[in-house]
Amino acid sequence: MTVRVKLFGSLKQYLPSGTQGRQAALEVPTGGGVRDVMRLIGVPDEAATVILVNGEHVEADAGVKEGDTVSVFPPI
Repeated sequence: MTVRVKLFGSLKQYLPSGTQGRQAALEVPTGGGVRDVMRLIGVPDEAATVILVNGEHVEADAGVKEGDTVSVFPPI
C-alpha cells in the first residue's frame, strides 16, 4: 500500500534521495504501521517526538492504511 510521509526539521535528512520538498510516497506492507514507515526510511524511534496520521496525533505503534499521510516531527 502507498502512504505519504512528511518529515520536518532535522528529520528531512531521512527522506529518500531525489525527494523534492519534505515529503515522499512510500510502499508499506499491508497491515503495516507508523513504526514500519519510519524504519523503511531509517528514522530512529527516539528521533520522532510528535507523530500525526492524517492530522491526528498517534503513537508510533498506530496502524496506517492506503492513502494515509504520516507526519513526523523531531524534538524541539
